[in-house]
Amino acid sequence: MSKLTITKTTTKHYNIQQIGLDMMCFDESYRRIRGNMRNKLFNCHSCGRNFEDGENLSLIITDKGNKMVCHKCGVEIKAELEGE
Repeated sequence: MSKLTITKTTTKHYNIQQIGLDMMCFDESYRRIRGNMRNKLFNCHSCGRNFEDGENLSLIITDKGNKMVCHKCGVEIKAELEGE
């Protein structure tokens, strides 16, 4: 008997309205506060990489809510926004 596989891909588009570089630091306090929430935001919304202790996080404000990104992605996004 062969195995049947169904693959679904969903694409969401986020309109970035504003960005704040290095808004907070990923540390034990951040994990404790966000750990009780449904969306923990422990990884970068842009590249998907898990945050590391002591890493500065950037906040992007989109049309679908606020998202956390790593510093590298934040700098890239800011440069794109300023280039428009």
